[in-house]
Amino acid sequence: AGLDEVADGSEAEEEEEDDGVVEGAKSKRQRKLEREKKFQDRRNSAHVYTYNDDVDEEDRRKASREVVKNRGLTPYRNKKRRNPRIKNKLKYEDKMKRHKGVARIARTELGGSYAGEVTGINMRSTKSVKY
Repeated sequence: AGLDEVADGSEAEEEEEDDGVVEGAKSKRQRKLEREKKFQDRRNSAHVYTYNDDVDEEDRRKASREVVKNRGLTPYRNKKRRNPRIKNKLKYEDKMKRHKGVARIARTELGGSYAGEVTGINMRSTKSVKY
């Protein structure tokens, strides 16, 4: 009978331990479900911001230059490229330099008598057209 009592006592202890483990697992599962529910509630709820308009106009902080300009994300531009008039002037100068290489422009020097070709005469170049 002594062995049966000891065996019955140990089984009762094991059942209590098993109940504790199962209960711990259930409570852990419950805690996890509660956390997920809170997260979903926070995610689904709309954020409501309240604005207190009791402050006078004089006491308000001035808007920064960046806010007033409202330019957003604009790329950095070189000083010459910021002014459209100067940008177009430089574009024109570049185009004229390219054009000089393509076509000869007639030079009309103002002045009295002919003083010879200003740039000199290149003996190696021929500008005439053969028939």
